[in-house]
Amino acid sequence: MEETREKVKVWPRKDISRETYMTRVTSKRGAGRGYELEGAVATYPSVTHILSYTTVKHALPNWYAKKVADKAHELLVLSDTDFVTKPDIDGFVETIKSAPSEEFKHAGKIGTEVHDLINKAIRYKMDNPYTTWNDVVEGFNNSHLKVLPEAQKAFENWLVFITANYPDIVFLETEFATYIDGYVGTPEGGNINVPLYAGTVDAVGLTENKLVVFDWKTGSGIYDEAGYQVAAYCNSIWNGNKQLADIYGGISGAVVRLSKTDDEFEIKTITDWEQPSGVFNTMCSLYTQLSYSVFDKKARKKKVSNA
Repeated sequence: MEETREKVKVWPRKDISRETYMTRVTSKRGAGRGYELEGAVATYPSVTHILSYTTVKHALPNWYAKKVADKAHELLVLSDTDFVTKPDIDGFVETIKSAPSEEFKHAGKIGTEVHDLINKAIRYKMDNPYTTWNDVVEGFNNSHLKVLPEAQKAFENWLVFITANYPDIVFLETEFATYIDGYVGTPEGGNINVPLYAGTVDAVGLTENKLVVFDWKTGSGIYDEAGYQVAAYCNSIWNGNKQLADIYGGISGAVVRLSKTDDEFEIKTITDWEQPSGVFNTMCSLYTQLSYSVFDKKARKKKVSNA
């Protein structure tokens, strides 16, 4: 996978133009993501990249093991290929080793399609504010969009969620970048002002004169990392745009999980986002300090010859 660079519109703020864009950079093999802002000296690390470096996903090793075991069971028991009497050991091992990455790719494709569908629906509603969500549904049904069945199911669950929980919400923006600068600690005990983090927000809406920051998920559950992610977005939007406090009554977050197989959705809200945002700022400090070298810069290698 080569490095990808995408332009993402920035949430409007007092100190920048409404037409400002950040460049979202994903490194080779998807190892890391950062954001470049025109005129900024350094790159803003992404919220999700910081979380991946500073949180431990305890369930992930078990998930990997299960996917490998499931693939082995499929090949040995359910498949017509006889791996027992005619073993292709190398091919068998490579196939089961790649099972988790293939699952990640498939899940990523579903997630992308779901986000695109929701983005289109919100954009349509923003451009046609007097239409109902039923009109949006009818329009999508008539468009015959070709997506994976799992993506279609997740989108249908999103429509049920939005009409049941936020029927009168006014969406202000969707798929936009936000960023913030801040102070982090140094190994010497001081503090430096750095580009703290940036990220892409799925959507923000207005209900009862309060902003709601949304994040759409298509995984199997809603975990704490998602809460820190949305809290960081709330902090960036609210404290990066001081004038918002003069316009709106507050800001909160909502993480929404959309099932890909069943008629089900799950929502977890964050009203008191300042506390988890403070924890995330500590993660930012840790992330920055992890970039400092542990060993002396001049590494010395010496071969020991056999006597």
